[in-house]
This record gives sequence, structure tokens and C-alpha cells, in this order.
Amino acid sequence: MKKVTYLAAIVAAVCMITSCGKKDGVFNPKEKISAIYYSETGNIESLDPETEEWEAHNYSSPKLIMEKWNWDGKKISSIELYEPDIDEGSSELYATVRFEYDGKRIAKVYTPFGSSGDVDIEFTYVYNGKRIEKIQASYMGMTMDFLGFSYDGDKLSEIKYYAESKNNKSMNTKQMKVFDRLSNLILCSYVPGYEMSPRVKKIIDNVAVSNSPKDVLGHYSIRVMWKDNNISMMVADGESILFSYDDKKNPLQGFLPLMNIPTLWEDMNGCLVFSENNVTGVNVAGEEYKYTYTYDGEWPLTRTQTETISESEMRGSYSSVFHYEYK
Repeated sequence: MKKVTYLAAIVAAVCMITSCGKKDGVFNPKEKISAIYYSETGNIESLDPETEEWEAHNYSSPKLIMEKWNWDGKKISSIELYEPDIDEGSSELYATVRFEYDGKRIAKVYTPFGSSGDVDIEFTYVYNGKRIEKIQASYMGMTMDFLGFSYDGDKLSEIKYYAESKNNKSMNTKQMKVFDRLSNLILCSYVPGYEMSPRVKKIIDNVAVSNSPKDVLGHYSIRVMWKDNNISMMVADGESILFSYDDKKNPLQGFLPLMNIPTLWEDMNGCLVFSENNVTGVNVAGEEYKYTYTYDGEWPLTRTQTETISESEMRGSYSSVFHYEYK
């Protein structure tokens, strides 16, 4: 699942740019999410090494809050992030994401990072006409370009993730280590489980240990292919991902800051905001991942992924379920 998560997380920004004719950064869906909950069910058997008999371990968790979306009229004003604890059956609020606007457009997002959510990174959205041109990240007085976008006509054709120090000529060793922390925070948050390529890791390591300023630049280029208003394929580092969809409305389409909220979307990050419809399948090198939904009319109420376990001492399956509530 690492390759799926890697591409899905990095390209979270890509598929938010799907509404031709509309301004990027304006997020005003017909049905507005008010909360997202999480639950799990499992039907697992483990092999007792002494009796050599299979023992059943079935469970079903309660629905636990993961995000609370607060709206100010037609604008999302903040999102409260909760950490669900399946064992305890409760969730704990640990951070709040805040939004700033330029007219109707999202201009800045303040995203908490760190284990306690006490480190704010400021994300700034730079537009060129109707389209998003780039997204910058700022932390402790340093600014780095984070995502860049290219277009073929009005449709997104390429996205670049890159990290570049904007004031590295005056950076001392301590500041370089801070920049290293920022780079790693973003990489780890947007690419869960992904191991950096040796080239990029070397670049970041050089920044962290250097006693003199250095130019720092690393990027991933992702090519985007479309079918109608859905992204059909993405290609990065020689790996391709194919997507399939339902025919229902995607409540997260156009929500640029989703990639600034590294909590819920560890499994399918960007896939929820790729396109006009909801992703039902992802294929990587012949390995397929399926997602099923329940609906209220045109809008999803739940999204479920079921994984099968087949090991010498454990077998069965478990399902992860996201529950959507609307205003």
C-alpha cells in the first residue's frame, strides 16, 4: 500500500483542480460536511501455538469523531481534529486547522503539526487567474515552495512537489535543522509510510548537517491524465496508478487544503478529492484496492475499505469505515 499512499498523498492537491470554469480555492459544495466519523469491524482468527486450533476475535467499534467542520455561512472557517482510540472507545481533540480568505477564495491555512499539534505551518495559496499556481509553506520565518501546478489548456497536466529554501543564504546550522524538520514534517505528513528516495534524502541530510548555506531543491513530478471530469491515471517515478469511480457526487471536490490536514486520509488521502466522482478502485502494478459506499441520494454517507489477512498464524478480514455527516 506504500506506493498507493505515496502517490495518493502527494497528488492530493492535483485532483482538487477539476472544475473547469470555476475559480480554484472557492469551496462551496451543495452539501457541506459537518463531521466525519470513523469505525472498524473485524473478523480475525489466530492460531493457538499450543492447541493448534483457530481462535476467533470478532469486534465492532463505535463510531468515533475524527473531524468537526465549522462553517461561517458559505465558508469553512475551521476544522477540529480528533484522535480516535478504538480500544478506549473515545476521541480526543488535539488540534484545530484555521482558514483565511481573500474574498471567496481560501488564501491561507494554518495547519498544526507535531504529536501535540502545537507547531503551526502556514500554507499560502498563490493563484494565476482562475487556476492555482503554487502552494507555499512557512515555518519559523522560513518559506519554501511546496506544490507547483502546470496545465494543458484549462486542465491540470502536471504537479510538482518541491522543497526550496527561500532565504538559505542567511541560514545558520540551527536554521538548517529547522528547515530539515519542516521538510520531514511535510514529507511524513503527506506521504505516510513513504521512504524518501536516496537522492532527496541526501539533499535533506546535507541541509541538516551542513555548517554553511546550500541551495536545496528536490522535487517529484507527477503527470495527470483525464477521462471526462475524473482523473483516470497518474504517473510518478515510473509508477502508474489507475482509478475507477462511481457516478455520485464527491463532497470534497475542490477542497484544496485537504492536503494540509494529515489525519484522516492516511489510507487514500488525495483519492477523495481527485475528481467529480468518488474513487471506487485503485490499481497499482496489477494490485487493486477497492472502496465501497453507501449513499443518501447523490451523496456518500460512508466509505469502506476491507482488507484480507492471510498469514500462517492469522487469517480473516477487517474493515475501516468513514462516516460523513452534512449540515
